[in-house]
Amino acid sequence: MAEKVIGVLGGLGPWATLDLFEKILRLTPARRDQDHLRVIIDSNAKIPDRGPAILGEGEDPTPALVATARNLERAGAEVLVIPCNTAHAFYDAVAASVRIPVLHIMEEVAAALRAGRPEVRRAGVLATRATVAARLYHRACAAVGVEVLTPDDPGQEAVTRAIYAVKAGAAGAAERAAVAAVARGLVERGAGAVILGCTELPLVLRPDDAAVTLIDSTLVLAQAAIRAARAVDEPVALHSVGGDLRPPPTPTPAHPRGVDLPSAGGSSTLPSVQTAAGPRTGAVGPGWRRGMAPKTAKNARASGLRRTTRPSAARGRKSSPTRKPSSKTTPKLRAVAPVADRTAPRGKPARPLTKRELAEFRRLLEDEKRRLMDELEAMEEHTPEIEDQVGMDIGGGYDEDLADVASSTFEREKGLALESSVQQMLAQVEEALVRMEEGTYGICQRCGNPIDVARLRVLPFATLDIRCKELEEKANGLLR
Repeated sequence: MAEKVIGVLGGLGPWATLDLFEKILRLTPARRDQDHLRVIIDSNAKIPDRGPAILGEGEDPTPALVATARNLERAGAEVLVIPCNTAHAFYDAVAASVRIPVLHIMEEVAAALRAGRPEVRRAGVLATRATVAARLYHRACAAVGVEVLTPDDPGQEAVTRAIYAVKAGAAGAAERAAVAAVARGLVERGAGAVILGCTELPLVLRPDDAAVTLIDSTLVLAQAAIRAARAVDEPVALHSVGGDLRPPPTPTPAHPRGVDLPSAGGSSTLPSVQTAAGPRTGAVGPGWRRGMAPKTAKNARASGLRRTTRPSAARGRKSSPTRKPSSKTTPKLRAVAPVADRTAPRGKPARPLTKRELAEFRRLLEDEKRRLMDELEAMEEHTPEIEDQVGMDIGGGYDEDLADVASSTFEREKGLALESSVQQMLAQVEEALVRMEEGTYGICQRCGNPIDVARLRVLPFATLDIRCKELEEKANGLLR
C-alpha cells in the first residue's frame, strides 16, 4: 500500500514544529533518503495566539487554522497533524474544513497512556492555561478511565512562563527547575504519570525530573503520524520524555542565544532551543547529510588518503593529500578499553552490543565512509572552478564589481568550511572502525560502560555515553 503524505499544520510555535519533524525522522526506519516519509510543513507562525482566544481575550484563530489546513490539503497532504495542544480546542472546525483525516493529539496521548501504563488511574497534565480551561485532556483521558490532575495557580503560572520562554528561545535551568517542581507536586497528589500537554514542554524537562513517566505529547503524535502515513496496524506505544530517539546534546556554534533546538531528556539534534535539557545541534542519524555531490572518489579510494590542506588559489596547482586531519581536532584514540572515571555520573549501564548489532554498525560506518570520500573527491574537483572565478574577478579579467568578488570569495570559503566538516566526520568514522577492530567500539571512553544502542544508532561514531557527554559539556560551559 502506498504511503500517505503527512501535512504539518505548524508554527504554533515554530520550535515545537521543528521538534515534531525531528521526531518523525528519528522514528522512521530509514537507511537512505527515499526511505523517509514525505512531509509537507506549513509553519504559519502568523496564526493568532490560541490561548487568549480561548480565554476570550484575543482574535479567533479559526479562519487562519482552516486556511492553513486547506493549503496543506491542496499541496498534497493526505493526513494532518497539529503540533500544538491548545490549537485542538479548534479541532472540530479544522477537521470539518478538509476531506483528509486530522489526528487528535489528546486522543493519541490518552490511547498511549492506557496502552503503556494501564495501571495509571490519575495523570497530571502540564499545559497552557487555555488547554486546561478547555478541559481538552480531561475529556480525552476520561474516555480511557483516567482522572486528570492540574497544577494550582502558582504552578500554572510557572508552567506558562516556561512555555513562553521556549517560544522566545530563552528557556534554561530556572524554567526547568520550576516546571519540574510542579510535576513533582502532581506526583505527590497521586499522579501515576505526567503528560506534557504543551509541545514546548518536551524542550524543557528531562526524564529524571519526576518519579513517574513524563509523557511527551509531541513524540506520541509523531508516532501516530507515521502509523497513519504507512497504513500499518502497529500497537500504540507509550513514549516518555527523553526516550531512545534523540542523540545526546552536542555543541552548536553560530546560533543565536536560545537557539539550539533540543528535546526533553537532553537528547537530540537539529536546531534547537537552548534549554536546561542541553543544546541541540544539527547532527543527524545514520543517513547524515546527503546530496552534496554525486561524483565518485576514484583518487581518494585508490590512495586511501584525503586532502586536509586548503586547495591552492592558483589554477592548475594541486594540494598534497595527507593521512588525516590534525589530531588537535580528532584526537587519536587509545587501543585499550577505557578505565572507569570516578567523576563520571552514575547510572544504570547499557547492555553490551550483540554480534549482530556490531555487524550492523560496521556496515553503517563503512557505507558512510564511502559516501564521505565521494563527497570529498567531488568537492576537490569543484574547488578549482570557484577559485579560478575568484582570481578572474580580482584581476579584472571579466568583472571588477566588488559585490561579485565578495560573492565568489564567500562561495570559496563556504566550500572550504564544508570540506573541513566532511573531513572531520570522516576521521570520526574511521576512528570508530579502528575501535571496532580493537574490540573497544561501543564502550564509553570516560566511564568504561557500554554506550546505549539507541545512541549509537543515531551517532554510530559516539565515544561517550549520554551521561558522560553531559558532564563534559557542563565542564566546558555548554550546558547550564
